Amino acid sequence: MQVHFTPELEAKLAQSAAEQGRNPDELVQEVVARYFDEESRFIHAVTVARKRYNAASISRMSKWAIVWNGSCGPDGSALVPTGCRGFTTHLRMDRTRQP
Repeated sequence: MQVHFTPELEAKLAQSAAEQGRNPDELVQEVVARYFDEESRFIHAVTVARKRYNAASISRMSKWAIVWNGSCGPDGSALVPTGCRGFTTHLRMDRTRQP
């Protein structure tokens, strides 16, 4: 495979290789290999972060679905005091009423 560089980039490559006492071709191969290793790690990290975020979002949505259904508060406690159960029933009935 042949790769074409601008004269400026080729000069930087030659200078860097000379400073390290290396062959420019070997240096390019190492740099490209490192790039793909880093890219792979980055993509993996983003994928893991997305999965965690989505799992947390689903968990939060499930908790709020329970709250909105009138079952309990976000901490698992009763949504309304015991003496107000009729109010909760009224709210449930309003949500199911067709317009």
